[in-house]
Amino acid sequence: MSDNPVPEALAAIATKIDFLSQKIDALTKSTGERFARIDQQITETRAQLGVKIEAVQTKVVQVFDEVIAMREGSQRNATEHKAFTKRLDNHDARILALEKPRTRKS
Repeated sequence: MSDNPVPEALAAIATKIDFLSQKIDALTKSTGERFARIDQQITETRAQLGVKIEAVQTKVVQVFDEVIAMREGSQRNATEHKAFTKRLDNHDARILALEKPRTRKS
């Protein structure tokens, strides 16, 4: 043992602090890399979801447009049917008016 153990103890402590500092630096670097990979994955996932959302939105718009077209067609058909029914009723009334009343033969 040396006459002055304090400098040796301080040197040992300094060595341990340097070792721990290197470990913390390595851990910090590793953690930073992991977070960078996670950030990249999140960015890629958002991009993929954006594409899928746009595709779904396009399909929804197409379906909605088709429903509107079907509704318009149905309304047009109902209007035309109403006009046709009125014409048919008028036609029947005209035929009855033009027919001669049948007289009973005795």
